[in-house]
Amino acid sequence: MAEVGLRAGRLDDTIAAWEETADLMLELADVKGAVEIYLLLGRYAFRLSREKKGLQVLQRAENLVLPQVSKQDPDREFLSLYHDVLIWHGYVATLLLPSGEQTLEQAYEPLELSRQVAIELQDHNLLARSILQLANLFDMAGEFERAEMYCGMIDHIPCSPLNVTTRDEILGRVLLHQGRYKEAIVYLQKVLAVYTTDTVYGPHNRDRKWVALHVISQAYEGRGDLEGAVQAYESALDSIEQSRLELYEESRMGFVKKVVEIYERLITLYAQRNTEVYNPLRALFWLEKSKSRTFVEMMGL
Repeated sequence: MAEVGLRAGRLDDTIAAWEETADLMLELADVKGAVEIYLLLGRYAFRLSREKKGLQVLQRAENLVLPQVSKQDPDREFLSLYHDVLIWHGYVATLLLPSGEQTLEQAYEPLELSRQVAIELQDHNLLARSILQLANLFDMAGEFERAEMYCGMIDHIPCSPLNVTTRDEILGRVLLHQGRYKEAIVYLQKVLAVYTTDTVYGPHNRDRKWVALHVISQAYEGRGDLEGAVQAYESALDSIEQSRLELYEESRMGFVKKVVEIYERLITLYAQRNTEVYNPLRALFWLEKSKSRTFVEMMGL
């Protein structure tokens, strides 16, 4: 039933089916399976903008796995699951910071715990994931020096190239928020070079490319390089169009809002008189395209 609902786009049915599946697994004493289902439930509840439901489900997963990892010699599989639950919990709480529904401390606690679990597992990539989420948290909270500090820690961890590139993307955003536009552009150019040429992490790269282009557009604009800005904004919209149907659930959160923001900035730049990028025809072109794009997104296509 869950798979049918997912393929049909009926995410309410999917959540209900997965919840029944998790309950059944608990009846069969399959704690590991139940935790994995609750993780999926948490992700899709948040995708449906049911943040409280998502956090409740993640808390249930944490309550199930905690006794397993509190044993004297905990199973590595449960420790790894615990890390996943904590990372996702901290990620959701981070995204809820702007609304005031979660505090900095509520987001920090699970992420710091995930860092400790990664150390216990002696897994460098899990450790890098925890540190990157902490960097993302403090960037979101406006504590840019702490975010930059966590980004710097990645240099001392022998982790995967994917994590290094993710660090560069987060650091580029942190530097943008600090008004250090030139430094931000350097890091984001490195990120885009990877996302454009690397084939190992293809789906992830397509998912993140438009985000990096959006950030570098703002950095160009901050430096006063309007030509670089409009080129990057247009590239971001092209990338969105190419990868829209393949976006991860996390990227769909706030997706429409970001797309509208990119359109607005691009149209505004082209419509500004007495600038090197003033082009009313291009402004009109993107205005008309934004109307059709917004309609398609509203229809959920």
